[in-house]
Amino acid sequence: MNVIECRGLVKCFGEVVALNGLDLEVPRRSIFGLIGPNGAGKTTTIRICLGLLKPDSGEALLFGEDPWNNPGVRTRVGVLHEHMAFPTSLRVLKFLEHVARIYGVGDARRRALEVLSLVGLKDAARRRIGGLSAGMKQRLGIAQALIHEPDLVIADEPTANLDPLGRTELLELIARLHKDEKMDFVISSHILPELSRICDFIALIHAGRVHISGRLEELMKEFGRAFRISSSDPRRLLSKVRELPYVREAYVIGQDLVVEVEEGSEGSLYADVNEVARKAGVELYGVESKVATLEDLFRRVVLRGFRR
Repeated sequence: MNVIECRGLVKCFGEVVALNGLDLEVPRRSIFGLIGPNGAGKTTTIRICLGLLKPDSGEALLFGEDPWNNPGVRTRVGVLHEHMAFPTSLRVLKFLEHVARIYGVGDARRRALEVLSLVGLKDAARRRIGGLSAGMKQRLGIAQALIHEPDLVIADEPTANLDPLGRTELLELIARLHKDEKMDFVISSHILPELSRICDFIALIHAGRVHISGRLEELMKEFGRAFRISSSDPRRLLSKVRELPYVREAYVIGQDLVVEVEEGSEGSLYADVNEVARKAGVELYGVESKVATLEDLFRRVVLRGFRR
């Protein structure tokens, strides 16, 4: 059974269509990346899956149950919201003890100390929340999400307000909790480089629909190798390169032409691109080979309107 299943979700806010027939499956035992630009529909999807919003049509299941009609299933989920608000005057340990009691945790103090140790905040237990750094507050948010021992943790833009070091530390924490504590995670984000390091699966949302979904390793293999070609006129070169039979996709990013080719065709592109540029009257500056990345996938969907 999947932890989350969405079928044909539609949600409108006035004239704004937030979700437009969204389908999604999140498997167990995974770190799942829900990626897409701001306004793509990620947060709306999360709120529907948590039973906080009712879809206009379609169905969302959380552990096989409708969270809107069966709110008890929400107790199996911990949530790190994008904009967390904490009582700044409370001390860290007291706050978590209070949260534990709300969830009905038996030994609230013991559990609070346990999760503080898990997230690396045990030494900050006596500090007031208002004195914590942004990174420490995010760790506190994860501690709050873990306090009732959930089966799934959903984190909405968890790294958005952190510096590069803070983002790295937080994602390493999530990866460790997944491995050591056997917790499933859904991470919603528009910041792509870090996610490619820890996610097993991804779904790319754009304009309220899932365009690409699957195991990240397999998607990267499927989309093969990519080349970044620098030239005097990338748009003129684009139309000619697309005529090569082994080119799967080509598109312009800034002043560069990005070309994705079929597996085993890398040598052919190196051999052919100089002749193609010469015939097009374009000066070729360089050809850089690189493995396709999550950013390439993202740009392909957003800029080219690609659907699998």
